[in-house]
Amino acid sequence: MDFGDLLNAHGVEPNDTAYALHKPGPPLSRRVLSQLAEHEPELLNWYQSTHTRMQQATLAAHNVMASFIHKAEGEFVFCGLFNNQGHIEKTAAELDAMPQFQTLLPKFGPWTFQQEAADKGVLGRALFDLKRLDVLSDAIGRLVVSDPGGRNYMRLGSSTKLTVIEITRDVDLSPQMPNWRKLSLSKAELQAIPREWDLRLRDWRGIYLIVDKTDGAQYVGSAYGIDNLMARWQEHIIGVKGITAKLRHRNTVDFRFSILERVSPDMPAEDVIRLERTWMDRLQTIQYGLNS
Repeated sequence: MDFGDLLNAHGVEPNDTAYALHKPGPPLSRRVLSQLAEHEPELLNWYQSTHTRMQQATLAAHNVMASFIHKAEGEFVFCGLFNNQGHIEKTAAELDAMPQFQTLLPKFGPWTFQQEAADKGVLGRALFDLKRLDVLSDAIGRLVVSDPGGRNYMRLGSSTKLTVIEITRDVDLSPQMPNWRKLSLSKAELQAIPREWDLRLRDWRGIYLIVDKTDGAQYVGSAYGIDNLMARWQEHIIGVKGITAKLRHRNTVDFRFSILERVSPDMPAEDVIRLERTWMDRLQTIQYGLNS
C-alpha cells in the first residue's frame, strides 16, 4: 500500500500534500527530533515551521504537509498531518529573537538563523503557520514507510511513492538503537536520548568507558543497582565538571560514553566491581588514565 492511498481513503488529496521527510545529517539532530516528537510535539512543529528556500517553495504550494522523522535505515515514521495556513517572511534576527526558537535551537548545537543568513547570503526565512489535523492521528508513531531515496527532504505527494511497511500496535518514535558494542554517546546525545534507549540503559548493568575527547584520556567505571548504566552516566554529566577526583578537573561536554562489557542483571555488586578492576588493569587507566 502507498501512503497516498491512505490519504485518498481519508479524504486528503495527495496532489495537494507535501511530504516532509525529516532526516538531518548529524545523529544527534535525529535523536533530538525523536525526543521532540515523543515529548514536545509543539516544539517539533516549530522545527518544521521554517525551511530553506527550495523546501519552503514546495511547502508554500501545498495546503497539507505530511510529517515523518527518520527511524531506521530505509524507514520513516509518521508524525502527523498539518494544514498549511500560510506564511510570513521573517528576518534571521526576528526568528532568533522568538522564544520558541530560543528554546529549540540550542538542542541542535551552536546554530542560529543569523549564522545561516551570513553563510548563505539570505535575509531570513518564511515562517509557516501549521495546524495539526485530526486525520490519521491514530497512526502517529505507528505508521512506518520506506525511504523513497534522494537528498531533498520536502517532496511532492503527487509524485513521491511512500510504501507503507507496517502499522505497529504500539507507538514508537525512537530511532533504532545500535548494538551495545557499537553504542557511543556524547553528553549532548545522552541529554537527548530517545525513550526506548533510556529504558534499555536503565535495564543494563556492566562496565563502561568514558573518553575525554580533548586528549583521549580514559576512565573505566561500573554500573549496578537502580537504573544501572543510565543512572551512572547521568551522574557523570549532571554538572559542568566531572564527579570523581580526576574527572573533576574536566569539562563534561567533552566526555564520550561506551559500554565495555554487559553483565547479568543480578550479578552481585562486589563481582561487578572486581570485573571493573580487570578492565582498569587491561587499559591501564590507573597508571595512565583517569582512574585513581
